[in-house]
Amino acid sequence: MLRAIAAENVAVNVTSGEFVRRYDLKSPSSVQSALKGLSGKGIVCTLDGYVINDRLFRFWIKLNPI
Repeated sequence: MLRAIAAENVAVNVTSGEFVRRYDLKSPSSVQSALKGLSGKGIVCTLDGYVINDRLFRFWIKLNPI
């Protein structure tokens, strides 16, 4: 999920079938669960979509496969 958000910079429609397939995620419900956890820990926030709060961490995620 973090790689998908980092790739998009601002991830919108994250539970859509297209988004889930594009980033090879399990299902829309798993996306919602992941976002709930990441939001609760302050790693992502919502503006016009989901964004990784720390710009340096976002950059690191883009460069380093997890």
